[in-house]
Amino acid sequence: MELKRYWQILWKRRVSAEVMLALALGGAALVTQLMPPTYQSSTKLLLEHQDKTLASINDRLGDLSQLSALTLTSSPLETQAEVIKSAPVVEAVIARLKLHDRQGNPLTVDAFLKHGRVTVMKDTDVLQVSYRAHDAGTAQQTASVWTQMYLETNREAHRVQASSAVRFIAERLQQTKDELNKSETALQNFKRTHGAIDLDTESKASVQSLSDLEAQYRDASASYDASRARLNALQHRVGMGPAHAMAAAAISQDPDIQHLRQQLLDAETAPALTDPTLGAANPEVQQARAHVQALRRQLARQAEALVGKSYSGVEAPMDPVREDLTRTMVQAEVDALGDRNRVEALHRLIGTFNGKLSHLPAQQLVLTRLTRNADADSKLYEMLRQRYEEACIEQAEQLGNVRMIENAGLPGKPVAPILPLNLAIGLVLGLVLGGGLVLLQEQLDDTIQSVEDLEDALKLPVLGIVPWIRSNAAHRLVMVAAPQTPAAEAYRSLRTNLRFQCAEALRALAVSSVAPGEGKSTTVANLAVAFAQTGKRVLVVDADMRNPNVHRLFGLDNGQGLSNVLQGSLGVQDAIQAVSEYLAVLPAGPTPVNPSELLDSSAVARRVDALETRYDMVLYDTPPLLPVTDAALLATKLQGVLLVAGVNRATAKALRHAHKSLRAARVSVLATLLSGLRPEQDGYYQKFYNRYYDQKKPRKSNGKAATLALSAEWARPRGDMPSAGG
Repeated sequence: MELKRYWQILWKRRVSAEVMLALALGGAALVTQLMPPTYQSSTKLLLEHQDKTLASINDRLGDLSQLSALTLTSSPLETQAEVIKSAPVVEAVIARLKLHDRQGNPLTVDAFLKHGRVTVMKDTDVLQVSYRAHDAGTAQQTASVWTQMYLETNREAHRVQASSAVRFIAERLQQTKDELNKSETALQNFKRTHGAIDLDTESKASVQSLSDLEAQYRDASASYDASRARLNALQHRVGMGPAHAMAAAAISQDPDIQHLRQQLLDAETAPALTDPTLGAANPEVQQARAHVQALRRQLARQAEALVGKSYSGVEAPMDPVREDLTRTMVQAEVDALGDRNRVEALHRLIGTFNGKLSHLPAQQLVLTRLTRNADADSKLYEMLRQRYEEACIEQAEQLGNVRMIENAGLPGKPVAPILPLNLAIGLVLGLVLGGGLVLLQEQLDDTIQSVEDLEDALKLPVLGIVPWIRSNAAHRLVMVAAPQTPAAEAYRSLRTNLRFQCAEALRALAVSSVAPGEGKSTTVANLAVAFAQTGKRVLVVDADMRNPNVHRLFGLDNGQGLSNVLQGSLGVQDAIQAVSEYLAVLPAGPTPVNPSELLDSSAVARRVDALETRYDMVLYDTPPLLPVTDAALLATKLQGVLLVAGVNRATAKALRHAHKSLRAARVSVLATLLSGLRPEQDGYYQKFYNRYYDQKKPRKSNGKAATLALSAEWARPRGDMPSAGG
């Protein structure tokens, strides 16, 4: 269907579209007024993290170093957003605020998250936590408590590390203090026994460097032990080792494995496995179990291909909180590896300096070692004491890697409903619904709209297209009132087409329609004038004795006419009224009791034959085909029928039914005429007429044309009109 056709349909049914659009806009405005206001309060969190990469954990992990690096490169912000929305955090918020639904039951996690939202701010390390409620205070309180619950969860995860560090450093601090006391006592005893022994400058420098290295070595050893202690605590909390944890994280993030898990879940909950009425021997049950086993094998192969055979058994997905702890545990393993490498490097340097001091005399060598041990123990003690204080402060403050940078404020105005947005939605919805309604009406509408519709309905030629004409009688006779118009030209075209349509000379033609008001009487009157203007002697017979109209179009009296002639009370010559030299009218006359019986009588056939011998063309205006049988009875005695179909009046079904009844009566339907077409319905045909008449210049009529044309006094009867025999 062309775009222009769509526009024509929309314009024709614009009232329906306008009503639907008005209803949509009105509904949007009403909904906006009835909706309670919704307020939103938000907090902002900053994620503080250090970028660390994992080259390798140890030889036991092998290729899993790349897997762990892949796991660590997943978005930390997205991970923390999932932690915030996780069930443990949300359930803690619901419990603290005692949130309930309308039935008084505790609010579910899904219901809570319908009002809550966690947004990752683009190109930043900031998370925005928002909550919406119908009360501004509730929105502020819920957003604030939600953030606090998450911060507590985050701090709890880091408190595990801080607590393990405090315990370990406290133990090492006490050990270092005891070792410091022993080394200082040993140095004092040696000096008391052997007196003061002076060392040269080079030896003093070597002793000082070795002392610093041993202090660093002990500090690195202490740091390594602390990292191992923290790692052990996290392993106990997570319940698996680093390698398995990384494998589980990688497996849980793989999209193919997630898809297989969903398929396995669907297969395990299939009706065949959950129906207790089906036994184990049932073919459907066996097939379902085989499908489950196949999916499990496929899942195991996929996991093995991803992380290796040693860790492919780790298939259980992790919740966001546990996943966050797993990431922290992997980072702790990285820190422990770094401390171990530092310890090994310092140990090698200490061995090198010990070799340089081996050439000293025995007493100087002993003094050097005692001095070195005392200095190293002293420096290590000071460093451990400082770290112990820092660890205690961190444990007391319960610091995490996330801090709040913006508190939840009390919203001043609601964020919903938004009237302009709702009106825009209503506008779009109204346009869509209005267009859909128009198209639906067009599809359900069986009335004739165009020439194509008429041709498809009857498979008959359309000899003419008559545009819409005003309903009053003065304007309906356009051949006289407006001869230089498209409507008048349409009747001239119909006159010409009828001449070429009939194989033999056309002398008697019935004009009918399927229902009243389709323009058959107007067609008869204008077509008669069109034939009369060519010099033919034309008679119009108004055979619609139930609802006559022809006399009104010509301004004649209907006191007597065809009904009187058929009843034998009046002769035809007395009933015919002359309109002009070439045009006469036989009105319908008074409405008889039995119009159908009169038209079916033998007298009608004699009258038809007599009229055809006296006139060049006899046009019969017959009643509609569907309400009564008058037209079909009369048409059997004529050459054929011209079927008029009114736009938006005749339906395809009615036309086919009327055509079928005419064929059953062996009546020939010569052609069809489309009547009442408006320019907005199909301007394709009329624009050519309009262009032509707009460009025509006025011209004078010659004598012959003036003789054939009807003058302003055409309605006055004349005595020279040819008469018809009785």
